[in-house]
Amino acid sequence: MTIMSAGITRTAVIGAVLAALLTGCSRTDQPDAAQPVTLTLTTYDAKETPGGALVEHFVDEVTRLDPSITITTRFSEAPHEPDAVTAVSNGSADLVMVASRAFDTAGVTTLQALNTPFLIDSTALANAVATSEHVSDLLTGLEDIGVIGLAIAPEGMRHLFGAKQAPVETRDLRGATVRAPQSEAVWTLLSAAGATPIYDDTREYQYSESQYDLALGSRKATGNVTLFAKFDVLAINEASARRLSHTQMDALRRAATESATWAVGNTETDAAMARVFCANGGQIVAATPTQIEEWRALAEPGIKVLRSEQRTAELIDAITDIKEGIDSELPVTTCDASAEAADPAVDSRLNGTYTFTATVKAFEEVGIHDQAFIDMNAGHYTVTLKDGRLQRTQRYLSGPRAGQKESDTVAYTLEGDTLTFRWSAEPSDFTEAKVTVLPDGALEFRDWVEGLSEPKFLLQDQVMVRHWERVR
Repeated sequence: MTIMSAGITRTAVIGAVLAALLTGCSRTDQPDAAQPVTLTLTTYDAKETPGGALVEHFVDEVTRLDPSITITTRFSEAPHEPDAVTAVSNGSADLVMVASRAFDTAGVTTLQALNTPFLIDSTALANAVATSEHVSDLLTGLEDIGVIGLAIAPEGMRHLFGAKQAPVETRDLRGATVRAPQSEAVWTLLSAAGATPIYDDTREYQYSESQYDLALGSRKATGNVTLFAKFDVLAINEASARRLSHTQMDALRRAATESATWAVGNTETDAAMARVFCANGGQIVAATPTQIEEWRALAEPGIKVLRSEQRTAELIDAITDIKEGIDSELPVTTCDASAEAADPAVDSRLNGTYTFTATVKAFEEVGIHDQAFIDMNAGHYTVTLKDGRLQRTQRYLSGPRAGQKESDTVAYTLEGDTLTFRWSAEPSDFTEAKVTVLPDGALEFRDWVEGLSEPKFLLQDQVMVRHWERVR
């Protein structure tokens, strides 16, 4: 996958995070000899989400560092994020990966500094906080619920989204239902605007508090109202930690630290996520300076409550100090600005119109025999690539829609000879391939990588992303 790093290199952060984490939460009552142990890790997140990718990286690192530890992952097990917090706190799960915001539902206040409204408003700042000397202080509150924090990893900036309109004024939320994962800090802000926050996808809602790569069906966003940043926390139950030897616990800490470093290096900027959101049909609008001040005024009473707890107030001040030394990227305020932000020297190299045909026989020859899948994808295609956007028109060859045409627009990035198509806003819905421009202008692809795990998608690439003839 083509990655857009957000300002902090891997080598620059490893030392800082290790120093912050390896010195904290030590246990003196752990066994000296390592015995094989199996730990369960529960999470609300699905395997295909950014949080799921963090879990998989962490598990792989633990296995590499200490094969005596086996981690059984339980993706999507917790019905809600607070349930994952409860599971690791009461010991029904040994490990957890859950958004930091959820811990305040269990009374943990130190992590609320991360959800102070309008404080962490850029990817660069989120990365700096997650790799700062203050990580151990942020995690120290977990001890109050019998949990040891291992690492904090950044994920994305949180904005407001709507299906019909983007909320640019505080009064837009008055009387509205807003989908937002449960958190005292987050729900306090939304409630202050007169909204009813819910986290129940069976109920209707007018707006959502989310991020560009996870917005569910809400295609309009307020780009310069950045409420919070989302952070993921890796943690272990204290009683479970006591079952581990010192070397095993050290392996968990090191694996968590490396996974946080990996997340920093692989987290796309908010602007990069916005470009994909726009290319997939989203719209971004901006609040006026006066409206932004109204949002900040709305948040002040809640911030005052957060500051009433001394440890949280000190952490808010520490993050504010970090922010003053960060050159934060400007928020994306329109999709036009998002497109202009793309690097034309990179994205324009493949600009042109191409054609290819994916026949029923070709699908069958590579081993795909799902007729419904074939009918959905077999067709004559015309593809136009222009500055990071792909426009694709398909004329169906088989099935009930044979002869009909359908068009769509998606995003792509080009880095070196690696071309990555982002088929939707879902993080796992991408295709990556090496591309070569032939003398006649045609494109030839090889070495495919699929975000979706089903084998049929790699087989599909051998038919649909193999050779495109250039027509202009």
